[in-house]
Amino acid sequence: MLSKSELAELAMGLELSGLPFFWTLRKPVGSTESNSIQFPDGFLERTRDRGVVWTSWVPQLQVLSHESVGGFLTHCGWGSIVEGLMFGLLEYINLIIL
Repeated sequence: MLSKSELAELAMGLELSGLPFFWTLRKPVGSTESNSIQFPDGFLERTRDRGVVWTSWVPQLQVLSHESVGGFLTHCGWGSIVEGLMFGLLEYINLIIL
């Protein structure tokens, strides 16, 4: 789970990169529409023409196999690592040191 500051930094990085993106995030367990993921003010509007933010299940294998995907950020789950390697993608691993 990303902290609010991590989510804000990733959003800023995606926005400032100027690159197209597809960002999938799970809603926190027990969340409702009214208290789900909080993006920085205006982020979704400013990136609407080149980015998609998805907060429900996605077919990860289909997404990773798309020719336009060049890399992805993963939570280090074994399945995600293997699937990324299967398609030869550069993986960015989200490590949290406790």
